[in-house]
Amino acid sequence: MRPATLLLFPLVALFLFGCTGDSKQAKRDKDAEFYYSLSVNNFYAQNSQAALKELDSCFRLNPDHLKAHNLAGLIYLGRKQFTDALTHLEKALSLDPEYHEARANLGAVYMAMNDWNRAIAILSPLLHERLYPTPYLVENNIGWAYFKLGNMLQAEQHLKRALFVNNKFCLAYSNLGVVHKKLGRTEDALLDFNEAIKRCPDFVEPYYRVGIILQGKGEFKEAEKRFKQCERMGGENFYGRRCSRKLQAYK
Repeated sequence: MRPATLLLFPLVALFLFGCTGDSKQAKRDKDAEFYYSLSVNNFYAQNSQAALKELDSCFRLNPDHLKAHNLAGLIYLGRKQFTDALTHLEKALSLDPEYHEARANLGAVYMAMNDWNRAIAILSPLLHERLYPTPYLVENNIGWAYFKLGNMLQAEQHLKRALFVNNKFCLAYSNLGVVHKKLGRTEDALLDFNEAIKRCPDFVEPYYRVGIILQGKGEFKEAEKRFKQCERMGGENFYGRRCSRKLQAYK
């Protein structure tokens, strides 16, 4: 019986050491989750620097924290630090190829970089995910990418699909108007831009685009009215400044 008794002690020791190791890892994972939750709070408080600091602490404890990599990528995208954004979002997708939010954010990075072909390649798999919650955003982004590549047919199809899924999506109406204007379908474009204004009265861009169309049709009074609305709402943003310049011609 002695050999069996002697063999018992190494097994017990191995079990105890294994439990200790698991316990330490569990504590590290718990602490990593704590720092991740702090980073989320800072992100929503619009303090990206503090959020990144907490994420660094999270990664030291758990370098493969999936959601932390996605959040880091999103923060770096907002800061236009595209290389860092790509690093974290690609890491997230390598850890879980089915992590749809990371895929959508990675596609957004390529959109921001004007890398239209890669954006389409990254985003397209989401079109086949029935449970993905915001397919209209993906359709819109792919549609815009095709527009920038000069493929008006695909651009129109994807933007119409975006509106089929969400008929209140003002950006898709405006983008579809841009496509229709490019195709020479001015009246369709006017309907699209006015639909965007109707549904989102604070959305500045379509006021500018309607003004341009009306100006081209010789309807200067109505064009001036739209430019004034655009200037008032846009202020110093891109379209606000454009409308201000257009109004100079009316003085």
